[in-house]
Amino acid sequence: MKSYYIESSALLSWLVLENNHILVQNILDSSPIICTSQLTFTECYRVLIRHEAENAIKKSEIAKRINLLSIFENEWDILEVTNDIQASARKKFPIEPIRTLDAIHLATAIEFLKIYNEVSVLSFHKRIIENLIPLGLDSAI
Repeated sequence: MKSYYIESSALLSWLVLENNHILVQNILDSSPIICTSQLTFTECYRVLIRHEAENAIKKSEIAKRINLLSIFENEWDILEVTNDIQASARKKFPIEPIRTLDAIHLATAIEFLKIYNEVSVLSFHKRIIENLIPLGLDSAI
């Protein structure tokens, strides 16, 4: 069964209503299986906290978005950053350089290939997208 791996850049785009948020919304609405790394939630919470501290988004809106993240954490298939994922992230990727957190996302998406026979990754990071096909993953964009 096909699953969609939502990487932090995509989820953040949706949470803060950036240019690509409609694409993310369509995938979230139509996909029966959404998976991600626990790292995604840590990154998203940190960005929302930063936006709140900088008064970039109203506190009431931050609270709504944090509530949505909490719902997603209960509904989505989430993998922790295990020793196996860390070991995979330490290896060379087909197209380098890859930043550390992006490597963890790619390694997690690869781990999901062991669970689902098809994984499409939704990311807006160029290096992640460039590595998907060589790693046996599909791009959702």
